Amino acid sequence: MQRRQRQTGLVSIVVVLLLSMTAMTPAAMAQRPRQSGQPVNPPRNQLVFEGGFVSPLGDLKDDYFDSDKGLNAGDGYELGVRFRHFLNPYLAVSPSFQYVKFGEYSDVADFDGYGENLGFQINTSIYRYAFELQSFLSPVRSQMRMYFTLGISLNNNRYEDLLEGYYPYKHNTLSLGATAGVGLTFGPIELSGVYNYNRFKTDGLPTVSGTSIHNWDYFVVRAGLAFGRF
Repeated sequence: MQRRQRQTGLVSIVVVLLLSMTAMTPAAMAQRPRQSGQPVNPPRNQLVFEGGFVSPLGDLKDDYFDSDKGLNAGDGYELGVRFRHFLNPYLAVSPSFQYVKFGEYSDVADFDGYGENLGFQINTSIYRYAFELQSFLSPVRSQMRMYFTLGISLNNNRYEDLLEGYYPYKHNTLSLGATAGVGLTFGPIELSGVYNYNRFKTDGLPTVSGTSIHNWDYFVVRAGLAFGRF
């Protein structure tokens, strides 16, 4: 009699354990996709490769002959790479490097002391090292995220001219600049528009005599491909 009671008690315990395991299994399976789809600690870094269409402003765009400092630079391109570290899901710090190449200007003109009907060419470019803050307005898992960019930059402003029959003349000037822009992300794809403030003082550009302040501001429409968190 006692043995039958013990067997009945043991069977009851096994049934309870089986029912408990059966009840727990769907819950565990339901949790698994959520954990794999939304990790608790997602990656906090991105590497972004960028390219863009650059439009010169200020003295870069002004006419070479009708202004004191104009360089007649044309539209150009930008290539760069960016590292982005998220401080939280909505704010990131982002050091970056961009090479900016403006369209060259070439023509024929007379130059006092050099000769007449001489062909010449002017090339301008910038090596840009920036540190920026980027503020995102939507949650991480949103299909489209809007963000704002604000930062500072160290610019290596590069000038080169080639005059027919003479050696090239080159001049570099460092300057501090500022950046403001707005963009959108679509998963790993990014599109943005950025204004770059870039002014410097030098006496090394032959377009004007003596030391002068030069305005090399420009605007860029940029596309990027991000690897990492998105």
